[in-house]
Amino acid sequence: MICCRSTPNQKADVVTFVKTNLKKMTLAIGDGGNDVNMIQKADIGVGIFGKEGHQAAFASDYAFSKFYFLWRLLLVHGRWSYLRTSNFINFFIYKNLVFTLPQFYFAMYSGFSAQSLYDSIYLTNYNTFFTSVAPVYYAAQEQDINPRETEKIRKAMPYVYAEFRRKNLFSPRIFLFWCFMAVSHSLLIFYSTQSSFSSIANSDGMMFELWEQSISAVTGVFCSVFVLIIMGTTRFSPVTFFCYVVCTLLVFFPGGTVVTDQISTNVEDLLGPILLNGKFWANLLWTTAVCGFIAYIPKMYISFFNPSLVDLLQRDKKQNKKEISAEMKSKIEIVIKKSESKDAFDLKNFDFNANVMMKSWYHYHCCQGEVATIEESCPVAIGPIVIATQVQAQV
Repeated sequence: MICCRSTPNQKADVVTFVKTNLKKMTLAIGDGGNDVNMIQKADIGVGIFGKEGHQAAFASDYAFSKFYFLWRLLLVHGRWSYLRTSNFINFFIYKNLVFTLPQFYFAMYSGFSAQSLYDSIYLTNYNTFFTSVAPVYYAAQEQDINPRETEKIRKAMPYVYAEFRRKNLFSPRIFLFWCFMAVSHSLLIFYSTQSSFSSIANSDGMMFELWEQSISAVTGVFCSVFVLIIMGTTRFSPVTFFCYVVCTLLVFFPGGTVVTDQISTNVEDLLGPILLNGKFWANLLWTTAVCGFIAYIPKMYISFFNPSLVDLLQRDKKQNKKEISAEMKSKIEIVIKKSESKDAFDLKNFDFNANVMMKSWYHYHCCQGEVATIEESCPVAIGPIVIATQVQAQV
């Protein structure tokens, strides 16, 4: 929606009209003081440091120096933010369920007493220490595709964004899938650990008891959580190695386990005999591999039988393909048909166009208090965007 030659209140009214009648999230962008009302009314306000001063930029949520940067804010960083936040929340729910559910299973064997399966140090430090670095790094740095890597990815970003908008990464279906994985993994870890340690004796001939099973269970939970965060990460760098391997795998969890073994009265001096037992390692490798396989099957099924544009771009990048494949062209056509556009699109003109990104359903030209509605065509409709401009409207 382009508002030009209109008063600040008229621009704000257009934003309110879109939010009220179209029931859509709005983004308003302007570069002058008369755009402040509009920017503050919108769900997301963007200001441009321009010739008219910095009032719009100071009143906005995001500010930059050129209008061209809006495409990167929406198609790149906006999409990354949605991806990271949704997967982080789903993963956070998963890792707490897979850690907590064995407590419920154990209660059925302890007569629903107050006895805990885990030592209090594990309960206290699981989220704050043992499994804190990797999810936070993922939520801050994950990038499934980067338009700076290849020209083909940059040109495909409008279509990737249009496809991505229809995906609800935090829907009830996705939430239930993560809960299913947490339940299946927790069942596997608890009962596999219980069956393994029910008939194991240490070097002194004494049977392993509750706290030995506790250490084995918490180690299995940590390994399954670590495998899932690795499987979900697509961007690997030296910082990724430091956060995942050095901090999480080599320092935090092993260090915390050793400290717990020394200071806790429940599990004191139990770590050594467990680490020397072959069944502990066999059970750990078995549960970790099966948990990873359960999470791997649906991911690979979707990637091979119903790939998204991101899957195709990642596959072409690994194979070093620079040309647009027939499968990708077909996928783009499907995205265009499912988009909010009513017009056909010629694949010969497959190129990035700033106008494609800025298209909304309707363009309202506000001129001298009168509003005229003009419906235009575009291959991919991104969504309602309100733009303040000083270009003379042709009404």
